[in-house]
Formats: sequence, structure tokens, C-alpha cells
Amino acid sequence: MKKLLYVLTFVVGIFTLTGCGDSFTTSNLDKMISAASSNDDLDSYLLSVKYNETERAEPEEDPYYWYDINGELKDSFDELSKKEQLQFFGKIVELMQKNGGEIIEESEFFCGEDIECNIGHIYLKTSKHTYGVEYYSYTSSDLLFIDDQIVYDATAKDGKYIAPGTIEEEVSTVTDTTSSEEDTNTTTSSESAGSTDVIEVGGTDVREATGAEWAELSFDDKFIMVQIIIESMESGGTTVTADAYWFIEALNAFYGDGQDITASEKIIDIMTMSGVAGGVIK
Repeated sequence: MKKLLYVLTFVVGIFTLTGCGDSFTTSNLDKMISAASSNDDLDSYLLSVKYNETERAEPEEDPYYWYDINGELKDSFDELSKKEQLQFFGKIVELMQKNGGEIIEESEFFCGEDIECNIGHIYLKTSKHTYGVEYYSYTSSDLLFIDDQIVYDATAKDGKYIAPGTIEEEVSTVTDTTSSEEDTNTTTSSESAGSTDVIEVGGTDVREATGAEWAELSFDDKFIMVQIIIESMESGGTTVTADAYWFIEALNAFYGDGQDITASEKIIDIMTMSGVAGGVIK
């Protein structure tokens, strides 16, 4: 019960919007949007772009803001290859990075002294599809989303994204990989050739992973691990209405930097409790 109350507290906290301080400014964010909307190279497909606030700190917390970038595309964007579509998003990200001002500590663009500001995603729509990427202040995303599904991975062979449920099969058929390929953090594999019970992501057993391991995972590994657990729940007859991003935010909030007493709790258990508490697991 104590754990459930804790989970309820942090899940509710994720979605509560409150004010943060007088030094806050969106001037750099405005410049980032302006740079993208006025760029001639992007004008061939980009119709409009804007930002939307998705989260902010509570009064007693250190000030922070989260945003998503949303916009509209010409329908001709649908005709581009997935590689070209991801490259288009890369141009937008590059322009935004150049106009974000001085990056301080964890902030992805400058929005005021001692205030953390981040961008979660860039979502652009045609009349048929919604395209998206994760935003990073230091690089471009390797993954392209179409209608909330990962359809292209710039780091994968031929750009083919391997869904979590099929990674084991892919790994087992590749016998000629180099040692560097075998050591990539995002590879999920069986613990041994004779066992398919242990699924690993980033060298961590999904079933046994705790907050300490969670804090060390890359975003891509977190996404893969959460997606594996969601698919496992659904295959067992459980209804899950939230996507991987919802659970990633909840787990980040619960575990923090992985040094608190919550670090020993298993990821599967916390996903279940947070999902039930948030009404997204039934």
C-alpha cells in the first residue's frame, strides 16, 4: 500500500502544471521555431510549426519545463523515402540546436537562469500520417516514428527497425557479426544458445532489472525494455492503454538518478503499480 501511494503521488505529479519563476523566458524557443519556419530548405514540405508546453514543475520543485514541437506538412512529404523523411527532421533539429542559446546543465535550450527546459518530441502531420522524432540538444535521433510506430532506424542494416519481440530471432541468425556489433547496447539477446527465457537489453535481464540499472540505460534501451514488458503484459491478456513514453516518464520520476531507496525495486513491478495507479493497465 505504501508503494502504491508513492506511485500515485509521482504519477499525479507528472501531469500537474504549475508556475515556475519570474526569470523564465521563451525567447530562445521562439527563435528556434522561427528558424525552422522561415528556412527555405524546409519550406518545400513544412507548412507550419509551433511549440506546446507539456509539463512544468510544481511550486516546491526546482523549476523545469517540457515542450513538444508540433506542425503540419504538405502531403507530398508522404512520398519521400523513410531515410529522406528522417533527414528532413534532422535539418529541423539542427536549426533548433543552433538557435537554442547557451545550454546549462541538463537544459536543452536556455530559458532562464537555474531553469531546466527540454523538448520531448517533434511531431509533424500530413493529412494521412503523423511523423515524429525524439529531440536531443547534441545530436539527431536515429529513429523515425510514423503514427506512433518506429518505422526506420538509421543505425540498423538497411534502415530496418527490429521490434523488441523479434530481436532474439534476428540475433540468432547473425553468425558473422563483428565484436563491435555484438557489443551494441541496444541488442537484445538470449543469455545462452540453449535458453530463450532470459531477455537482455543493454546487458540487463529485463525480468530482474531495477532502478539502478534503469538509470544507466540509454533512452533507446529504456524504450526497448519498456516495449518488451508492455508486449509481454498484452500477450498475457492484460490491457495496456498507455505507450512506452508514458511508462518511461513514470519510471524516470520514480527512480530519479537511481541512487535513492527506490533503486532496488524491479522495473516490471513499478510499471505494473504505476500503470494500475494511473488507470492505464487493466
